[in-house]
Amino acid sequence: MSKQSPHMITNELLAKYFAGETSDEESAAVMMWVAESGANEEAFVQQKMLWEDLGAVMLDEAPASAPFDVDTAWVNVKTAKNNAVGKQKKSEGRNPWIMRIAASLVLLGGITYFLRIYFTDVQMMEVASASEIINVNLQDGSHITLNEESIIQYPEEFAANSREMSLKGEAFFEVEPDPERPFVIHAGPATIKVLGTSFNVKSSAMEDTVSVFVATGRVSFSVGTQEVILTPGEKATYTAKSGLLASTGGSTSTGVDQFWRTRRLSFAGHSLPDVIDAIEEAYFVDIELENEQMANCRLSVNFENDSLNNILDVIALTLDLKVSKNGNVILLKGTGCPEN
Repeated sequence: MSKQSPHMITNELLAKYFAGETSDEESAAVMMWVAESGANEEAFVQQKMLWEDLGAVMLDEAPASAPFDVDTAWVNVKTAKNNAVGKQKKSEGRNPWIMRIAASLVLLGGITYFLRIYFTDVQMMEVASASEIINVNLQDGSHITLNEESIIQYPEEFAANSREMSLKGEAFFEVEPDPERPFVIHAGPATIKVLGTSFNVKSSAMEDTVSVFVATGRVSFSVGTQEVILTPGEKATYTAKSGLLASTGGSTSTGVDQFWRTRRLSFAGHSLPDVIDAIEEAYFVDIELENEQMANCRLSVNFENDSLNNILDVIALTLDLKVSKNGNVILLKGTGCPEN
C-alpha cells in the first residue's frame, strides 16, 4: 500500500506547485499524491494543462524574467475579467483574452468547484446553525434542515448546469428535482450527488467519518474512486482511518438516523441490543445489559418526543427489567428472555 500524502492536496497547493512556489515538503507531498492512484494522476494532468494555458495568457505581455506569483495570477484573472465586462462594447466580438480563458475551460471540462468561484463573481452564502436546528430554503426550491453546530456554504445563485455546496456537520436535504442540474454536496473527502430526493448527510470531524442515509430517491455517494448507490432505507459510511466506503445496515429502520430532526424512535420486534444501540446513539449515553440472556428479548414500541428516563421506564416495565446506574453507565438488570 502506498504511503498517503501528509498534506491536503487542494487546487491552491497544485497552483503553487505549477508556479514553482511550493516548499520541498509540499512538492514531495504533491508527487506522493499523484502516485497514489490513476485518478489523482489524471486530475494532476488536467490541472497542469489548465494552469499552463492560463499562465500563457497572463504572461503574454509580461517580461520574460518576471516571477510567476500564484496569488497575483488569480487576482489578474479576476481583474481582467471584471474590466472586460465593465467596458462598453465597441463591436460584436468579445474580449479575446476572456475567450481564450473560456475556451480552455470548455476543453478541459472538468473544472472544479474551487476554480469556478475564482472565474465568476459568485457571492457565496454561509449558514451556521450554532446551538439550534434551523431550516434553509434555497432559490431552486430545495429545502435543508441543518442540525446543531453545522455549516453549509453555497452560491447565492447556482450555476446553469449544477447545484453545488459544501457541508460541515449534519443536515437533511429535500432536493427539488432538476435533471439538468445535479445537486452535489461536498462533505470532507466525500461527494454526494443526486437529481431529486431526500437524504441525511453527517460529516463528523471527531469520528473522522461521513455517512449518508437515504429517505427517498437514489443517491451517489463517492470518495475518490469508491462509489455506492443508495436507495430508500439504505445507509453508507466512509471511515477515514480505514479509507473504506461501505454500505451499513442495522439501526436505520429504528429511525435513529433522523432522530435529531424527528425526535422519533420506532421498534418493531427489534432485539434489545438493537434497541440499546439506537438509544445510545440518540441520547449520547452508555447502556449495558446485566447478562447475555437479555439479548434474546425483543421490543415493539414507538417513542416520540420522550425523555430518556421515560423510555427506560417503558422498556423496564415491558420486559420486567430494572434500571440502575454504575458511574456514567446505565445498567439494565433482569433474568432475560428465552431463545426464540
